[in-house]
Amino acid sequence: MKTKLLLTVLFSIGIIGITNAQYAQNDRVRQGVRSGEITRYEASRLRQDQMQIHRDWRRAEADHRLTRRERRELRREQKRHNREIYRMKHNHHVRRF
Repeated sequence: MKTKLLLTVLFSIGIIGITNAQYAQNDRVRQGVRSGEITRYEASRLRQDQMQIHRDWRRAEADHRLTRRERRELRREQKRHNREIYRMKHNHHVRRF
């Protein structure tokens, strides 16, 4: 019961949602590289962007509290990164085998 309550609270304030999005985005990049939709250069750029988001998240979490503004900025970065992954997967660049 306590665990369920804690997870509900963490999800509602946005902590879990951000980290789950990071894992999902990493999986999308990995899948794109495996299928050849994303080149090595594109993958490295996407990974650098993801590392920057992670650094921003760690910096925002340093005081053990995410403010509403910090959460909004992190979500905005995640959405931007999602669009970038989509663009990279659907552009005309393909990996040569």
